[in-house]
Amino acid sequence: MQLGRLPRTIRATSALAVSSEIADRPEVRFRLDALERWQQARAAGLSSTQAAEVVGVPRSTLYRWHKKLQRQGACGLANCSRRPFHLRRSRLIDSTLRCLLRDLRKHFPAFGKAKLHTLMCNPAWLRRGGDDLAHLADRIEALPVVPSESTIGRALTLLMRRGEICRIERSRNARRRLAKHKARRPWATRSTQATRSNVREPGQMLQLDTLRVYGLPGQRVVQFTAVDVVSRYTVVEAYSAATARCAARFLTRVLAEMPFEVRAMQVDGGSEFKAEFEEACQRLNLPLYELPPRSPDLNGRVERAHGSWRYEVYAAHDWPWPLSELRPWLKHQQHLVNFVRPHQALGQRPPADYLLAHFPKTASHPA
Repeated sequence: MQLGRLPRTIRATSALAVSSEIADRPEVRFRLDALERWQQARAAGLSSTQAAEVVGVPRSTLYRWHKKLQRQGACGLANCSRRPFHLRRSRLIDSTLRCLLRDLRKHFPAFGKAKLHTLMCNPAWLRRGGDDLAHLADRIEALPVVPSESTIGRALTLLMRRGEICRIERSRNARRRLAKHKARRPWATRSTQATRSNVREPGQMLQLDTLRVYGLPGQRVVQFTAVDVVSRYTVVEAYSAATARCAARFLTRVLAEMPFEVRAMQVDGGSEFKAEFEEACQRLNLPLYELPPRSPDLNGRVERAHGSWRYEVYAAHDWPWPLSELRPWLKHQQHLVNFVRPHQALGQRPPADYLLAHFPKTASHPA
């Protein structure tokens, strides 16, 4: 603050005293000494960069200190914090209110600022709970003014910071959801860029996902699909629900019908790929990789295959029903996809021909 009514000489003298006091600080003396040695080194013939290396301070920092010294004097070289010396404190959060809130939280440990404010606005409700609560009602009525909800919240924060009260615990369902979210899977591991980019041979990585198809009323199909990343060889099966037990059955069929050895599986975080399915992978010692949340692009092979199955198979044909008739029909469609349908990513060749052309020792050509 500058006092304009004082004489100029008095203001200059006070400013000089403040600057001399700041110049005595250790960090200011260090910076003044660094600037002096930097200028001496430059006067001796060194460049600014070489002089900064001799001083041991970056050149940009020295230039910044030099500018501050020219503009503000020694005050510019001080680490002056703008935090006020005397912080504002609410006059309503006194010891009486803190003690009252602490006693209220002993009786209602899960109440937050909103409920406590309501009780303090209606002390007659507390008298219905017995002598202990009636005593609290008397203390509330003795307050000069009922504090606001935000003031109660600040007081509770202060009490929690001091350790006088505990934080409100999560509800049972919230704790259960949090534990479910943080639960580690017993066998599956997170899919990384390294696991996805190192796939070079058929069977090295299979992508699994589910496709839900709705036909006439009552016709609901959940198709499990497994696609090889390299050859796009596909195995499908239809079920009535997307459960882990169905996924475990589908895994057995995938391992039996793939014309090569399956060495790893990649799935999303769906519940159908947990429980029995994960236990089956663990029994077979088959690596299982789980994709990060909301990343269908990392499962692109099977997602693209689902587009073909949705528009080229289900939308273009009158598929039979029930499942006992649909499954043989899907097996025929799977044969067409693997041995007849040209695949653009494979140079307009079916997956079976691509396997025989590029991996004749790895793959067999089933009839």
